[in-house]
Amino acid sequence: MARYLAVGMLLLISATASSPQMARTVAIDQCRADQVRWATELQAPGGSAKETFDVLVAALEQMTHCYSLDAETRDSPLNGYLFTTNFIVHVLSERQSRFLVRHGLVQQFEAEDAAGAR
Repeated sequence: MARYLAVGMLLLISATASSPQMARTVAIDQCRADQVRWATELQAPGGSAKETFDVLVAALEQMTHCYSLDAETRDSPLNGYLFTTNFIVHVLSERQSRFLVRHGLVQQFEAEDAAGAR
């Protein structure tokens, strides 16, 4: 009985010790899959228009987190996370600019900015 208890304890300790690495691998795999999904969805015709501002901000935060987590692709000149975050930032910026134009707030924005209100 003591032998089974000792074997059980060893298995529990070894499973606990390898869990963070396994979780990290799963997280990186999920990050990579999500990056491909976001890039594909957002670049499709009308794709970025389907998502709300809040969803895009959440995607931006996720891709930023994934970039910091996935050291293997970080130094790649074709880093998918950077491409996707840049694309999302562009979409968000365009939406904000259109809002300012649509509501006649561009001149007010520029005047306040020139006055130092940031």
